[in-house]
Amino acid sequence: MALHHNSSGISGGDSSLKGLEVYIANDTELKPAKLFVKNITKYADTTISPKELDLVGNGIYQRFFTEEELVDSDLPENKNTNTIYYYFLREVGGIATHAYVEDNKYYNSNQTAESYLFELGYLDNAKDLNNILNNKEGYAKGVAYALEEYLK
Repeated sequence: MALHHNSSGISGGDSSLKGLEVYIANDTELKPAKLFVKNITKYADTTISPKELDLVGNGIYQRFFTEEELVDSDLPENKNTNTIYYYFLREVGGIATHAYVEDNKYYNSNQTAESYLFELGYLDNAKDLNNILNNKEGYAKGVAYALEEYLK
């Protein structure tokens, strides 16, 4: 699990982008992601992002590498536009994630770990920033209650 804060690049707190975005790998089960979205928005008193690019579900996103990123990068040759951008978050085994890690003794295994990248809100949106700064307990409860609900 990775907790992040987003930014649109618009200064002055005037960004129209706002809200929670949960990023998942391409073979991640959707049920936990849906529970995270439901509980974080409820307990953190936030909304889901209106962003549509890479959207796969209500507040849930999958981002893949673009051709431009592949041309201008130091990525291993086995990366392509079907490679999930956030593959490195969950690399334990290499088969399921298609990730390349030279010294990974699990590279040829099927061992993986579910992981999620949470963009909790936009720092350049004044309302999101205020909520992030003043409602940390709500975000923590949302994550905790989602895990509890999933594990029942």
